[in-house]
Amino acid sequence: LGGRDNHTEGLVLSIGVTEKYSSNLELDETDRLSIFYTSIEPGFSYRSAPSGGATNVLALDYGAGFDIYHDDAVDDATNHRVATILTHNGAKLTAEFTGEYLRSTEASRFTESLSENTTASARLNLNYKLSAKSKLSASANFSRAESDAGASNVSDLFGASLSGLYIYTPKLSLGPSLRFANSDSDATGSISSVALGADVRYRPTQKIFLQSTFGVESVDLAQNDSETSPTSTFSAQYSPNPVWSFKGEVRYEAIPINSRSSSTIGRLPGQDPLERLNGPSSDGDQQLNTSLSVNYTPGNDWRINATFNHRTSPSIINLGESIADSSIGLGVSRSFGKSELSLRLSNSTTEFEGLALGTDGTGGDQEFQQIALYYDYPGLFNGFDLNAGISYLENTGSRKYDEIGVSISANYRF
Repeated sequence: LGGRDNHTEGLVLSIGVTEKYSSNLELDETDRLSIFYTSIEPGFSYRSAPSGGATNVLALDYGAGFDIYHDDAVDDATNHRVATILTHNGAKLTAEFTGEYLRSTEASRFTESLSENTTASARLNLNYKLSAKSKLSASANFSRAESDAGASNVSDLFGASLSGLYIYTPKLSLGPSLRFANSDSDATGSISSVALGADVRYRPTQKIFLQSTFGVESVDLAQNDSETSPTSTFSAQYSPNPVWSFKGEVRYEAIPINSRSSSTIGRLPGQDPLERLNGPSSDGDQQLNTSLSVNYTPGNDWRINATFNHRTSPSIINLGESIADSSIGLGVSRSFGKSELSLRLSNSTTEFEGLALGTDGTGGDQEFQQIALYYDYPGLFNGFDLNAGISYLENTGSRKYDEIGVSISANYRF
C-alpha cells in the first residue's frame, strides 16, 4: 500500500498520466517493436484511521491503468491493482489480513510476446496471548498466478501453519509447530506436504534476533508417490547501529509457502510475471531457498540496499519443468530534501530443470541484467507528484535481446 502518507486517514482520490517508450516492447530476439504508449491511471486510497491510531484499522488502495499504444500493431490494454490491509490490536489477540489483486499486460523475458497476467493473494496472521509466558500463532495464505504466456499458465499455492510458543527465558522462546502446504500448477501438477517440528526463537541482545524451525516433512506427489525428509528454516536479523541492518533467511522445504522474493529483476516499472509464480520444484524434492539483504543508511540523504535471492518456481513456458532463479540487486538512493534520485542494478541467472531427476529443461539457461535510474518528486506542489525513469536491460544465454525503456509520469491527489 503506497502512494500516500499512511499516517493520514480518510479518502484520497488520484489521477495520473504516464508516457512510456520501449525500444523492444515484446522483448523479441529478432522482431523489435519500438513504440510509445500512454497510460491513464485513476485511483483512490482509504484509511479508516492513522496507522497505530486505533484498535481496528482498514487500509484500501485501488489503481487502474489504461494503456493506449500509439501503433496499430498492439491492442490497447486495461490493468488493475487492488490492495488491502485490515489490522486488529487487542489486549490478547492481534490479527492482520492482507490481500492483493493485480492484472497486467506485459512481456515476459521468456516468451517474446505481450501476455495478460493475473495474480491474487491473501494472507491472515493471528497471535493470541494465552498467558504472560505463552502464546499461539497461526497463519494461512493463498495465492494464484495466471499467465497466457506459454503452455504453463496457472499456479495455485495454499499454506497454513500453527505454532505454540513458551517464553522459557526473557531471551529464549520455543514450542511445537505444524505446517501444511499444497501447490497445484500446470507445470508440476498437485503436490502437498505436512511438516511437524519445533519452533525456536532467541534474542541474545536487542540488536540480534534468531529464529529456526526444524522437523520432518511428508510430501505427496502428483504421481501418487510420497516421501518423508527433514525440513528446516532459519532466519536472522542484526542491527548493530542505526546505520547498518542485516537480514537473512534460509528455507529447506518442499513447498515454500512463506518465502517471498524481493528481487529487483524486472522491466521498468514492474516485475516479470515469472517473479510472481511461487511453488515447488518439478520433482517435489526439498529445495534450498535463500534471501539476504543489507541496508546501509549513512545519513538522512543516502540509502544503500543490497539483496540476494535464490528461489525455485514452476516454469511458465514448459509443462513438467521448474525454474531455479538466482538474483542479486543493488539500490542506491540520494535524497535532495523534497525529491529523490535512485539507481538500481540487478542480475538474474535462470536454470530450467526437467521433471526427471538430474535432467535439464528445454528452456535453456539465461542471464538477465538491468540498470535503471529513477527520479521522484512527490509534492512538487500541493497534491502533485512527478516521476521519471530510464532503464536498460539485456538477456543473454539461450535467448539474446535488449531493451531501452523511458517513463515520465505526473500524478495529482485530491
